[in-house]
Amino acid sequence: MKKLNQSGIAHWIVPVLVVLIIAAVGTRILTTSHADPINPSAALSYAGKAKQDLTLSQTLNIPGSQISDLALNPELNVAYTTNDFKISVWSTSSGTIPKLVTTVPSSASKIVVSNDGNYLYSINGNVLAIYQTSTSSTSPLTYLSSSLINGSQPDYLKVSGNYAYVVDWASVTSKPKVEIYDISNKQAPNEVAALGVNSDLLKSPTAIAVRGEYAYVTSDANTTLNVFNISKKTNPVYISSVKLTPGLYNNAAGLIAFKDTYAYVTGINSNVINIVNIANPSAPTLSSTITPPSQNTAYGDDPYNLLVTNDKLVFYTINGGNYLALSYNLTSPATPTYDQTVSLNGNNPAAIASASGYLYVATNISNGPSAGTVYIYKIN
Repeated sequence: MKKLNQSGIAHWIVPVLVVLIIAAVGTRILTTSHADPINPSAALSYAGKAKQDLTLSQTLNIPGSQISDLALNPELNVAYTTNDFKISVWSTSSGTIPKLVTTVPSSASKIVVSNDGNYLYSINGNVLAIYQTSTSSTSPLTYLSSSLINGSQPDYLKVSGNYAYVVDWASVTSKPKVEIYDISNKQAPNEVAALGVNSDLLKSPTAIAVRGEYAYVTSDANTTLNVFNISKKTNPVYISSVKLTPGLYNNAAGLIAFKDTYAYVTGINSNVINIVNIANPSAPTLSSTITPPSQNTAYGDDPYNLLVTNDKLVFYTINGGNYLALSYNLTSPATPTYDQTVSLNGNNPAAIASASGYLYVATNISNGPSAGTVYIYKIN
């Protein structure tokens, strides 16, 4: 069974105008002017679908080894990348080629930008760190504080409002599975609660998504989506679970995305995406599943790292040894319909993000010392 690593996924790895391509000698960034994308690329049609949804933009070379994560900050026109024990800060002003502003020493493997763009959060081993962001050319990223994570293998980070949620995939029974940190005081982040302590409820948790007063947590080992009431952050309450349809290896609980009253859950070593009706969080129900077009009988295509954008569900997968990005139309959220497939040219997906009607897919070259390609597409 494969598991998430600190970037979100073992061989996929998760959070605006940037895309990276890493060649044998380095990395390239793909970016675009939202007003006038250039160098459109014909998307690969699948099952007779006309190429019409996604167009590709331009590239920039960046030296370095494999990228572990990418975070986009549309509020400041800045992008952050992690590799070679540093966080790199890139200026991504509209219509210009991204330029390296500076680098900050760090072995962070997961980075997340706050919704307001003012802060960057990272997982660095067993440490949660907070940075102040800025448009300053001399100090665009300033370290503020850090807190020790009470877990054996933090793998996933989610920030929502004044709270950060850290998922520990390899937690032992006596330790928290998901920790909640109060980050309202940026100088002193403080753990206030944990989910799944001393129980098998969240055995091998993989990800968390927050919506209103509820947190949704996937358990890979249990193949479940679990719901907690987090209206009181210091005392979260478990309220329900729903069993998911397992994949080829009986694992089907990965990342989570929402559309209206539905949650979409990817799998690990799986060939399905589960669609869960969460209209009543106290009694979620499995509505249906998506089975992506499959050629890979060994791993079932591994649909993973998904997001919802522009009424589309987008994720990437393996198909007969080729890595693909797939999109499904969510006009009817309960019954997504296939839209389009784009080939990632054999590169191993690492991250996916979207902003202002654009899709960003970062990939790594398989079995190479350097990363591979990251694409940006306009979503029509």
